[in-house]
Amino acid sequence: MILADIRNYIKKHGRVSLDDLVARFDVESSAVEGMLEVLKGRGEVLELGCGGCASAAGCSFAGPRVYALRHYECNIKGGW
Repeated sequence: MILADIRNYIKKHGRVSLDDLVARFDVESSAVEGMLEVLKGRGEVLELGCGGCASAAGCSFAGPRVYALRHYECNIKGGW
């Protein structure tokens, strides 16, 4: 599994949870989290928190962590 595999999977599915990625690539969540951190650091991926809003830090709902490509979210919301 490489960064491009994760990016392509997210691109194909739009929004994916950490659990989706762990199941798809059959690896520990810590491995996927590390790669997501790299993609987030590059500005390619956004963490959407529980899946509904883009305020991952302020959400009190303990739902699954959901990720999307930055351009995907910008196209939906009209750009940032």
